[in-house]
Order: sequence, then C-alpha cells, then structure tokens
Amino acid sequence: MRVEIIDRWAEFDALTGAWDDLYAADEQAHLFVSWRWLRTCFQLLPYRWFVLVARRAADDSAVALLPLTSWRTGWWRVGVTRHLQMGGKPLSEYTGFLCHPDHESAALQAFARVILDDLGWEYLHLDDVMDARLDRFLNCFQGTSCTIKQRSSLPCARIQLAPSWEGYLQDSLGRESRRTLRKTLRKFEALEGLCMSRVGPEDLDRQLDTLLAMWQDRHGKSEAALERHRRFLHETFAAGHLWLSMAWVGEIPVAGLASFIDPVKKSLYTYLTAYNPRFAEVSPGLAIYGETIREAITDGIQYFDFLRGAPDYKTTRLGGTVRPAETAILAHGQPWLRSLRNRLTRQRESEGQA
Repeated sequence: MRVEIIDRWAEFDALTGAWDDLYAADEQAHLFVSWRWLRTCFQLLPYRWFVLVARRAADDSAVALLPLTSWRTGWWRVGVTRHLQMGGKPLSEYTGFLCHPDHESAALQAFARVILDDLGWEYLHLDDVMDARLDRFLNCFQGTSCTIKQRSSLPCARIQLAPSWEGYLQDSLGRESRRTLRKTLRKFEALEGLCMSRVGPEDLDRQLDTLLAMWQDRHGKSEAALERHRRFLHETFAAGHLWLSMAWVGEIPVAGLASFIDPVKKSLYTYLTAYNPRFAEVSPGLAIYGETIREAITDGIQYFDFLRGAPDYKTTRLGGTVRPAETAILAHGQPWLRSLRNRLTRQRESEGQA
C-alpha cells in the first residue's frame, strides 16, 4: 500500500470525490473528518496542514485518509520541538481516521510507517479521537522508539433518536425526566409571543450577534474570543454545517443553541448554547435543547451528539448515552536530546564553513 502526502489546495480539492465516497462508506466517520469541515478548519487555523492518503497498489485508489497539522516550539534556545496533531484541532471537537472497511488494518500500518520514517517530529498528539481504531493504530508503534506519554478519555454523550418525538420521550427518558421535560416545554411554550427561528442568510449576523451576546453575559468572554467564535460560525454556515435555533419573545431573545449538522450521517452536534437570565423561571436552557431535539427528529436526524463532556443534564435529563473520546500523546525517542544534538550539529557545520 502506497502513502501519498498532500499539502496543496489543488491536491486537497482534487480529493473531494474520493473523500466523500470514503466518508459515506466508513461507519465510524463523523462530521469532523469530512472534507468540507476540514477544509474550513485548515483555512482558519495557523498551522501547516497535510493529509496522508493511503492508496491501494492494484489501482491506486484512495482507501484511507489521515489529516494532520504540525507546528514547532522552542525551548531555552536549544533548537525546536516538532509536534504533529490530528487535523482540525482545536476547532474540531472530535478527531479520527477515514478508512474503507476492507483496508483498515493495512492503512493504519502504512500511516504509522510513514509517520515514523518520513515525518520529523518529537510529539504526536492524538486528541479527542472518536474512533475505535485508535488502539490498533497505537499498536503499530509498539517495539519502536515511541512511548505513550499520556493516555486519557473524556466521556461524551449522544442520543440515538427515535423516529418520532413520543418515541424519543419513551425510549430515551425515564419517567421522571420525561415528566420534567414535558412540564418545562409547556411552561416555555406558554410564554406570550414566543416564536422559534432557524438561521438563514438574511439574518445570520443578527442571530449570531444575539447568541454570542447572551453567551458573553453568562461567561464573561473577551471580545477577541467572541470574534473568533463569530468568524468560525460564519465559516461553518458558509460550508452548510451551521444549525442555529433561537427562541424569541417579540424582539427579545430567550435562548439559542448553535449546532453543526451532518446530512450524510444524519447527525446533529451541539456546540454553543446561551439563554437570557430574565426568563430563568421557565428553564430556557433545558427548553431550547428539547425544542431542538424535536426539530431534529422532524428533519430526520438520527443522532443528537452533545460533544465533549457528559454533565447530568445531557444524560439523566435528556437521555444521552456515554461513549469515550480518547486522547494519547506519543513521544518519539528523547526529543530534548535530539534537539540539542541537532543544534550542535548545525553549529559544527556552521563553524566548518566559516
């Protein structure tokens, strides 16, 4: 199996069709390894990006993809430390691989071989991997100069939605949670003048500014943080991924929830929620989740993903089930010693030329 490294936009764009085919065929694929999502991230992030493309020898067709980014850090003027990271971070909530199911093992081994032999690095950051193939990938590094410096997992909650609202209430919620959600939605919908809206191009700026203002009021975010989120959400809207539900009483915002939609995998990923404390007595945070879940079911969404973290409201109150996002950091040999050796080598070469 041959592995190609692409790092130019023309090459990346030429992969669109093959990438989409692999994405549709891979049952473990999620929005954050899709072509359009990663193109948006690569444009916004300041890191060097590249993609490893595993090609089958028989016909040179692409059978697996591994997006990566790289950067360097200095340490006390003793050279630099080179880092590799799964593509999309930190904008992507999850990371992972993209593989045709018939070629997973061979592709993972080929990726590991190229990473070891052809890419200069000291640390490989495998952050928030939502992919059961991570263990097989890590096994490819056994017996090499690499060591696992860190291994951890973060619980993440997701609902597999029933095809109807009543089905969701019965299948995903216990009796007390079902009663609480129904009561909350009745109080919420009884607000005089309440209306729900979904974002469109004509009101994108207004709705984003409103949502982020509520979010800032609650969390005290800086203007720089607001601007980063505003730009990111603009770009995800342009890519066709932004789903924004807002509740209003007249012109007064009540609550909002920004999510990312994946029509191929029929999934919705919640990203940012905020509410107006003026309406705290009607539990607007829980209500906007309930309203969005109901909308998602109507639109044929099958998975409602709360992304990283699994506080009680995601599981007990809304019926999410927990699965882990795994993180591992590989160290390649002794990075500080290699950096020092490289610096001394360059110094000797410089002195010899002088």
